[in-house]
Amino acid sequence: KRLIVLCDGTWQDSTEPSAGEYPSNVTRFARALSKYGFDESGEELEQIVYYQKGVGTGLMDSLFGGVLGLGVSANVRAGYSFLAHNYDEGDSIYFFGFSRGAYTARAIASLVAETGLLTKRGMDSFPKLYNTYYSFRNARRSESSEAKQQARELMRSLGKDQISLSAAQAVRIVGVWDTVGFHKPWVANWLVMFKALGFRFDQERIEFCDTEIPTPIQYGFHALALDERRKAFEPTMWTLPKIEEGGRTPVLKQVWFSGVHTDVGGGRDDHRLSDIAFAWMISECSKTRLLAFDQKYLLRKTLYDPYFASEDGGQTPWWTIHGATDSGESGAKSFFKKAAEAMAGTGPRRPLSRMGPTNEMIHQSIGDRSFGNN
Repeated sequence: KRLIVLCDGTWQDSTEPSAGEYPSNVTRFARALSKYGFDESGEELEQIVYYQKGVGTGLMDSLFGGVLGLGVSANVRAGYSFLAHNYDEGDSIYFFGFSRGAYTARAIASLVAETGLLTKRGMDSFPKLYNTYYSFRNARRSESSEAKQQARELMRSLGKDQISLSAAQAVRIVGVWDTVGFHKPWVANWLVMFKALGFRFDQERIEFCDTEIPTPIQYGFHALALDERRKAFEPTMWTLPKIEEGGRTPVLKQVWFSGVHTDVGGGRDDHRLSDIAFAWMISECSKTRLLAFDQKYLLRKTLYDPYFASEDGGQTPWWTIHGATDSGESGAKSFFKKAAEAMAGTGPRRPLSRMGPTNEMIHQSIGDRSFGNN
């Protein structure tokens, strides 16, 4: 079977009663998946979907989860637990996400690809494995040999009935829309202040989502928003790792699309731009022949959608579509979101400017834009 973990974006929850008519691309992707697919030999495979709402969907969570990113750790643990309780030898695993849900998906994928997957019996050891793993991620940067040794000893101590090492090779695709990290230095300062006011974040780990895509992952697809300026939504890029001789290099594509954050990940009433990033992800996954999609769902159109029949006959320039619009929210939740975004500040994104092998590309839909010397 195919286990597919989908982690929705910041402030996105398609299960709540007030969910809009046009959900995020994560929700649309989940609904576009067929219940069954076929492997290379023609054998039917069940496709099991696990959907997880995004952080920041509550009132105070709009600030703590939406901008500071708190709650990602809990989502990582929940997604991992789903896999541990459902994975069998021979299954394949897939991850998709948007915004901090993309960060969550990548964090779980890295945990599985680098350590394997605990079994249901082995889940008793998960808190220790989780804490040791993230201590290890931190230690790799500070060259702490003690934490590394602790991680190795823990892995060696687990019996075969407690961990599936083969699961590390089972991660087929990680597809994400505009990955957003969260633990910048200023975030740590805000946490100190909020703790002093009585808010507790004891279960929140400082995640270090490795920017190198783990080599066991076969495909990594990343859609990025070119016009997003909010510092709280800076993208977390992937880089390709150094491959030893004879090793396998993951197929990595990181593509820039026109628009702001939700223009790439979806969730707005005006979904013209997010449709492009959604179609790109479906296309890339379809090329791999590793997932099956419901063609009727994908081809369905809303007959009287106003965006398919604009007053100017479709002559509106595409680069004006992502203009600033009001989300339509009001009240305390809207206040917290806007206040938190203002605290983080703004700044332009700079595609094709990062050091290292990122495999960045500009999507053909915006190929006529100027990018300076790049």
